Amino acid sequence: MKDEDVIDTFAYEQVVDVYDLKGFYGNTLLHDVTELDPPYCGSIYIGSNMDTSSGWQFAFYQGWQVTQRPWTDISVDADYYIEAVADWFSAQGIAAPNVQITRVVRVDLDGDGVDEVFISASYFKSPNPESPLAEYGDYSIVLLRKVSGDAVITLPVVADVYHFSQPEAAYPYTYLLSSFLDLNQDGNLEVILDVTRWEGYGILIFEIKGSEIIQALTEICAE
Repeated sequence: MKDEDVIDTFAYEQVVDVYDLKGFYGNTLLHDVTELDPPYCGSIYIGSNMDTSSGWQFAFYQGWQVTQRPWTDISVDADYYIEAVADWFSAQGIAAPNVQITRVVRVDLDGDGVDEVFISASYFKSPNPESPLAEYGDYSIVLLRKVSGDAVITLPVVADVYHFSQPEAAYPYTYLLSSFLDLNQDGNLEVILDVTRWEGYGILIFEIKGSEIIQALTEICAE
């Protein structure tokens, strides 16, 4: 849906439930569209009477069921997951990658009693983590490891891997696992990623349907 089509579905002056990346945050009242001149990042802003914030937040009309399940952070230094990332790079034809894991999370996405594991890893040669430059060997990836039959498979949720022979102004994204919430009321948790880049930031949301990974929402401000 386009932004203007979404706006047409809004009902204002209603109390909504607000969730942040940790779960239920509070209630607020939605107000009409706020026009910014000039527009900021091409986005449309909805007003509310909430005077505090905790980063990314999601608002739902009251009665919408938002499922949460606990997740467990695993050490980023665990050899097993470092080897898993290195093996994935090897399968992509990339030898001797500099594996720099930023987060490993174990979570049961669909409530079937079997956990999935997500790994985010990023490496850039530039000393500035938000430099516009990228070169050979730089990357930012998020991998999903899950049971499929009798095997454990590795699937890329996002995978930006750079092969430039010289540094180029690619304005690379850096992805980081952020949270897991069921935002669309289907009983399966969506995967929420933080995104940063040179003079920009944003959020990506993915649905996992078996071995299919669907990018459901993108909001990246790069101005």
